[in-house]
Amino acid sequence: MEVRNCRSCGRLFNYMGGAPLCPACQKKLEEKFQEVKAFLEENPNSSVETVADELDAVSYTHLTLPTI
Repeated sequence: MEVRNCRSCGRLFNYMGGAPLCPACQKKLEEKFQEVKAFLEENPNSSVETVADELDAVSYTHLTLPTI
């Protein structure tokens, strides 16, 4: 097991592989993902800009960042 700083908030956490995010930031990211997913299921032809404009919790930057 390795201790790392969270890439999002900077807190220390036990890193076990995958995204370098603490459990709290992983949960927030998952909530944002589910919100975007639900929006796209209702509006399948929406652009990135439309999703960012319609969902206050999600910014254009969140939607265009490369995966970790």
